[in-house]
Amino acid sequence: MEIDTINKKQYERIILFNTIYPKNYFIKDYDIVPIGKQNKTNNCVGHAVSYLINYQINTIYTVHKNDQTNLYELISEKNNQKEKYFVSASSIYYFARKSDDIESNDNADIGTKIFYGLESIRSNMVLEKYWLSNRHISKPSNYDSLTKFKINLSYGNNFFSVPKNLKIIKNYLCSNRPIILGININDQIFNLKFGQVLKCPKNLTEIKGAHAIVLIGYISELNSFVARNSFGINYCAQGYFLISYNYILSSFTYDLFIIV
Repeated sequence: MEIDTINKKQYERIILFNTIYPKNYFIKDYDIVPIGKQNKTNNCVGHAVSYLINYQINTIYTVHKNDQTNLYELISEKNNQKEKYFVSASSIYYFARKSDDIESNDNADIGTKIFYGLESIRSNMVLEKYWLSNRHISKPSNYDSLTKFKINLSYGNNFFSVPKNLKIIKNYLCSNRPIILGININDQIFNLKFGQVLKCPKNLTEIKGAHAIVLIGYISELNSFVARNSFGINYCAQGYFLISYNYILSSFTYDLFIIV
């Protein structure tokens, strides 16, 4: 059942009565988008949002260049396109900060909200190969010519909030819908090793800041979700890590969304 053809609340009500899930699950072709690296910037939102849209572009839809408008567009039916297309994480971060009213200084690297990152995909997505900026946050030198390199989204530009309910989260993942969210973090996320599970902070005094990640699967035996980070390919398990169910369902997480 497709979530974009029926009422969202009705869909989630149906999920609550469905108790049959695989023990472990990873969304199909979860690694089709290369792991990003935000380096020393606060561009976690740009990387997380770009994964959601790039996953859709390269697994669900087909990219087509309209010769009349010179714009890249999405076609709703998937064909056997060989070339992969990736929207720039930096462009999402830049336009999200504009919407967030923190763009008065192009170099202001103070992060942004997930909501503004998701809003930016409706009209301001530029392919990675055309966003010619040598920084993660600044306006690129070719900014004025970027209009013709934007992707026009006729599909895949709606986003829904996801409740903190284990069944509903698992069902979206089993429907191959990655979930973006924000988490309040302490120091353990930076020192996580392969096989370790990121545990829920004990109290607010541990919190060092906020971060955006994407859930791409779960492992029931470990009571953990599998998450994608933006710390590069050498982080933890080739850019991915485990985070406990309790953490995701706690008050230390916020802004859970999917795009459809």
